[in-house]
Amino acid sequence: MAINANAAHPAESVKFLNLLNTDPELRNLFNYGIEGVHYTLDANGQVLPKSSGDGGEQGGTVGYEGVQYTQGNWFILKTLGGEYPDPLDKWDQFRAANAGYVKSRLFGFTPDLAGMSVQLDNIRTVWEKYYPGLMTGSVDVDAVLPKFNAELRQAGLDAVRAEVQRQLDAWRARHS
Repeated sequence: MAINANAAHPAESVKFLNLLNTDPELRNLFNYGIEGVHYTLDANGQVLPKSSGDGGEQGGTVGYEGVQYTQGNWFILKTLGGEYPDPLDKWDQFRAANAGYVKSRLFGFTPDLAGMSVQLDNIRTVWEKYYPGLMTGSVDVDAVLPKFNAELRQAGLDAVRAEVQRQLDAWRARHS
């Protein structure tokens, strides 16, 4: 989530994003809608979306469906009731799992490819030529993938890889 450089109200936009990530009431409003209108809470304080059978709109939920993974801080959301698995301590379990993950030793490394603009432009052209067909399965992968890889090499992919590896080796030597 970001603020456009041309936003009419950038300071207010930043304040809003800060609230979306820190205020549970606002975060739950964006995700679930209005309590009593779009959802109720069960005895455990978990969200139960209202459905058309609850006197709402025809079919599905009652006029509001947020998209949890695209907005703000998940850890301040109420959990959903009646959905497996959705334990009451779901976010605590996520925090515990996150705390146990190993941080990549490459955090902080960013290659500088300013001197490789020709190769990057050529690679981008090849990518745009082949990527849609390969990703949608609308081409014969066995026939097209070797062509894609060959053209990427011709475009300079091996030179870009070598430069990134050279920079990574130097960065590792400085950060060991």
